[in-house]
Amino acid sequence: MITSKTNPQVKNLIHLQKASERKEQQLIVVEGRREIERALKNDFKLEKLFACGEICGEHTKIEAKET
Repeated sequence: MITSKTNPQVKNLIHLQKASERKEQQLIVVEGRREIERALKNDFKLEKLFACGEICGEHTKIEAKET
């Protein structure tokens, strides 16, 4: 569980708000359950997934195509 804004992963996620960082790292940020499902169903490779337990709860389910 990540609880600090100074965590390197969180800092990088913030850097990815800039197009130049996304281009350099060849990454995109996908937000929201529906958009994550769409990305996975269209063969996007998931590198990291960040979720807020307070928002998602324990019953949130993401459907993905098996590879």
